[in-house]
Amino acid sequence: MRTSLFATLLLCIGFLSTEADEPVADRVRFWASGDVIVWTPHLRGLDFAATENGNALSIGVGQSHEVDHDQNAGIRGQVGIITPVGWGIGFGYTHFSTEGSNTVNRPPGAGQLFASYSHPGGPAEAETAAAETGFDYSVFDLEARRSIVNCSNVTVDVFGGLRWADLGHDITARLDGIDFSNGVLANTTKVDALGIRFGG
Repeated sequence: MRTSLFATLLLCIGFLSTEADEPVADRVRFWASGDVIVWTPHLRGLDFAATENGNALSIGVGQSHEVDHDQNAGIRGQVGIITPVGWGIGFGYTHFSTEGSNTVNRPPGAGQLFASYSHPGGPAEAETAAAETGFDYSVFDLEARRSIVNCSNVTVDVFGGLRWADLGHDITARLDGIDFSNGVLANTTKVDALGIRFGG
């Protein structure tokens, strides 16, 4: 998925859970952050119809029609603690969802509308074609982190954790007229994935 627009608003807060006169090394520190993300997903294979204007004896000027996802806002947040011994443990969550729709009618006169989503290899025709699509993205992160170098000029952290992703995409095409009678074609793709993250 490519992002044509990404706007991030970062809000960070931190506070201490123990008395202010305790040494810093003995404190359990809490932190949290939140982002507002604005994405426009671009996916391939979302064409559902093709039209031609009928100005030629065989095939005139043609156009392929796709259904695009709308731009929408999502959220991304993290919370965690830093223990007195220097280990940090955090949990993150990212969620984004969007929809899109498009409708095409057969051109007037001798124009034709071909249902490319239903018959990619055949000339099935329709009077109207409409498509709807939806995209859902949820990612969960669990991470442990520790500084191995921490001086006035250089800080080096190592981290490791788990990431679980829940992704879903669907497209529904509705076709009517000529070769179709209220035809509905739907396809749903769902991905559940778990992986390991580590680095520094």
